[in-house]
Amino acid sequence: MTNLILIPILPMMPFFFVPLVLKLFGAKLGRNNIVGAAILYDPALVETGNNVVLGGFCIIKCSLINKKKITLKKVKIGDGATVGANSLLEAGIELGENSIIAPGAYVPPFTIIPKNELWGGNPAKFIKRIK
Repeated sequence: MTNLILIPILPMMPFFFVPLVLKLFGAKLGRNNIVGAAILYDPALVETGNNVVLGGFCIIKCSLINKKKITLKKVKIGDGATVGANSLLEAGIELGENSIIAPGAYVPPFTIIPKNELWGGNPAKFIKRIK
């Protein structure tokens, strides 16, 4: 319930307050992260490394509802990774170090993205290696 209350408030907050508020709700954020008006459902299940960028209005969901079953899985984002604006990350995703999710991408549940890769599209697919 508290997550739904935060959704309309976060875009109106100064950007430097957003990580503090997300940490209050249990998100495990590393150092030097840039968090746009990101929307985190179940923030207690989100872990980021250091120097991560969460683009504006990206959505990170840690829950899946399938028929009569609810599944909760962590979303882990490695050091130096970037999540593009307006992208959607589902439950159970692991984003490797220095990887990039292109803006507007949809990353399906339980996807593991290795380090130094660019992924994009709907559903997200490997595009290229990053040096």
